[in-house]
Amino acid sequence: MDATDRKPKVSMFSRRQPKEVSTSGFDAPVRQQGMRRGLSVGQRLLAIALSLALPLGFAVLTLFNQQQADINFAIRERDGATYLQSIGQLLNKVVLHRGLVVQQRSGLMSSVQDRQKVVEEINGLFTQLDPLDRKFGKTFNSSEEYEGLKAGWSDIDSNVVSRSADENFSAHTRLIEGQLFGFIRKVTDNSNLILDPELDTYYLMDLSTSKLPALIDQLGQLRGLGVSLLIRGKQTAQERARLTALLQIARTRMLEAERAAATAARNNPKVLNEFSLKTVGFNRATEATLVDTVERTFVLNFQSRYPASSYFNGMSRLIDNYNTLYTDSLEKLKSLLNARVTGLQNTQRLVLLGLLGLLALVAGGVFLNTRAITKPLAEMSGVAQKFGSGDLSQTMTVRSQDEIGQLGTAFNESIARLRGFLAQQEDERLKGQQLQKNIGDFLDVAMQISGGDLTQKGKVSEDVLGNVVDAINLMTEEVGYLLKDVQSATDQVNAGARSLTHASRNIVQGAQSQADIARDTEAQVLEVSREIQNMSESAGSSAKAALEALEASQQGRQAVQETLTGMNAIRREVSNISKGVKSLSDRSLEIQESWTRSPVSPRKRTFCR
Repeated sequence: MDATDRKPKVSMFSRRQPKEVSTSGFDAPVRQQGMRRGLSVGQRLLAIALSLALPLGFAVLTLFNQQQADINFAIRERDGATYLQSIGQLLNKVVLHRGLVVQQRSGLMSSVQDRQKVVEEINGLFTQLDPLDRKFGKTFNSSEEYEGLKAGWSDIDSNVVSRSADENFSAHTRLIEGQLFGFIRKVTDNSNLILDPELDTYYLMDLSTSKLPALIDQLGQLRGLGVSLLIRGKQTAQERARLTALLQIARTRMLEAERAAATAARNNPKVLNEFSLKTVGFNRATEATLVDTVERTFVLNFQSRYPASSYFNGMSRLIDNYNTLYTDSLEKLKSLLNARVTGLQNTQRLVLLGLLGLLALVAGGVFLNTRAITKPLAEMSGVAQKFGSGDLSQTMTVRSQDEIGQLGTAFNESIARLRGFLAQQEDERLKGQQLQKNIGDFLDVAMQISGGDLTQKGKVSEDVLGNVVDAINLMTEEVGYLLKDVQSATDQVNAGARSLTHASRNIVQGAQSQADIARDTEAQVLEVSREIQNMSESAGSSAKAALEALEASQQGRQAVQETLTGMNAIRREVSNISKGVKSLSDRSLEIQESWTRSPVSPRKRTFCR
């Protein structure tokens, strides 16, 4: 049987392709537990930003509401001042009407036309106040007082002729101090003017809604009562005391008005300083008139011949001054309130613009920070998905040194290490395949050697099999050399045996010839005997040499037997080596199969190409 027939099957070392391992079993289970579980990182960051923006939004809303409340408060004050401007004109005309009625009912008929003109003006003012009442009456809750004021005026106007001068004077005073001042107080209170937070406007409000109306009323009473006494030409002690009291009250009102104007001017000198100086000037002129006219005419000594018309006109000029001051005060108050409303609205706009700008900055910061977080996370997610599908060619671009950048760096390092590990595994797989091929080739050579062909040599590789093959090649070479030596010795022994046989045959032939000669030549017996003896000795030596050659031949045969025994031992050793190589190949296949069971399928290792 030749070496080809004895070639073993090496299916145990055949190259097996690793099975593709599905990674579906390694997918992490995804549990959906409510909407919060389904939010992305960007949505979570937006939710955090919104949760942080809620307190800010509440604070902004509170600030806006407070500013709007301040604006509405100031607008309500301004509306109240607007309403009071028309009421101030009404106060002036009613006070004038009281004086004219007293003149008329005291016998000065020249005042009838003037009174009728004033009546028309008052009715016109009520006509102007009607739409204001419809506009502000419900707001200030003053409609009832306004209707009462209209009814009181209608009663006075319709009963002028039926009442005496004193009765008309008292009716007018009740209308002014009761209904008209009550109406002013109602508007002042409900329009928030009484609650004004600024000192300049507060004292200006106090001056225009309290001090000046009261002063105008006191001066009007002095005018009406004085005219009545001058027309009558006498006064009683009670009337004198009443005039003295009115004079004192008027002076007190003047001082209060001056102080209020001065306080308002101190808190806003730019706007109210001139107004305060005007108030002081009016007070000085009024005081001089009161001293020169009222005290001298009524208090110190009653001057019955003092012209009533002159007194009336002089007092009217004083009252007109304070009416002008009253109108100016309301106009200044309205102007300051307008400026306050405008300032509050501008402040609100600036705050809103600032808050919108801040909100834009915050939104921009949130957007940029969210993008700075979500963009690398999205990139990392894409790389991770490709990594999960077996593509290790992708890496994450690290743009920062924060936690995300550190995570990306660690992720890239993990991919790089896994690439190296897979490359190492692939190298080991290729080495295993090469080892399997080398083992197959060596088994072919080993079978030829075991068949007696010692000229065959195995290919020495760089793997673990190389040393074994090299040792077997060396051993086969030494066995070949030994067999050559044995063959040479055998050839020499055979040659010596043939020479000895030939010599023995020649000796026998020579002995027979000598025997014939001995019989023929007896004389030469002794010499022949000696020669025979010598030849016998030579034959003994030859026989001894032949015996030695025979022993050498037997030793050569024994050496051949030992060589065959060694070859059998070599064959057994080769068999053992083959078993060890088979065990090594099985171990290599186990390593390869364990690798193929890893989460990344070998068929998907794009980096291996």
